[in-house]
Amino acid sequence: MDEIDPRVVQAFSFVEKNEMWDAINILLDASIDVETTFAIAGDTQGEDRTHAAGRASALTDFHALLHNLRSQAREQNGMTPAK
Repeated sequence: MDEIDPRVVQAFSFVEKNEMWDAINILLDASIDVETTFAIAGDTQGEDRTHAAGRASALTDFHALLHNLRSQAREQNGMTPAK
């Protein structure tokens, strides 16, 4: 993703603590934990395990995408990449 929509750059380039960003990360982390726990549970079988693992993977990918967008947006604004 070379060029980011200017609205995304603006939204993801915040400097101070951002409660919405923190809340999104908390929710994604919790959702990933729930899906992973269900996927590896001993009583989860077959399609249920596959489905939960896929959901955990998709949530993890989306979480990484958001963090990558934040770093790219900050760089485009001449800021240091996000941690």
